[in-house]
Amino acid sequence: MKVRKLKVYQWVEVYRAVADGEIKAAIKILYKMKSWHDLHVALWTWLSLNGEREKEEWFEAFNVPEVEHYCFACEVAQECFNCPMERNGLWQCANGLYAKWIDTDKIAEREKLAREIATMKWEERIWKSANVAE
Repeated sequence: MKVRKLKVYQWVEVYRAVADGEIKAAIKILYKMKSWHDLHVALWTWLSLNGEREKEEWFEAFNVPEVEHYCFACEVAQECFNCPMERNGLWQCANGLYAKWIDTDKIAEREKLAREIATMKWEERIWKSANVAE
């Protein structure tokens, strides 16, 4: 399996057709490259395929080292105001979709929300504090 930017529909095919060992190897490469957005898409696509899954299970299933809050956006940002994901409020992870994903017990809704989170706009940004000298 070639490691390159995969879209959600491509990750769906990978999870359905590629051996776990190959997936683990690809994810390991992406992790070493710190390709957080690609890993974000891989994680949330996997979650969208089975609404009963939890984020921690993906890290266990593919031997991925734990990141901040089991979230690659948090790993990149380190602070909420630096979050690379589209947002309409500082304290609403994934524009509130994450809270909905956590709170619902409806499997189909969790799958739909996970797919939406996987495809959200991602823009890495680091905001400098006003007290930091350039």
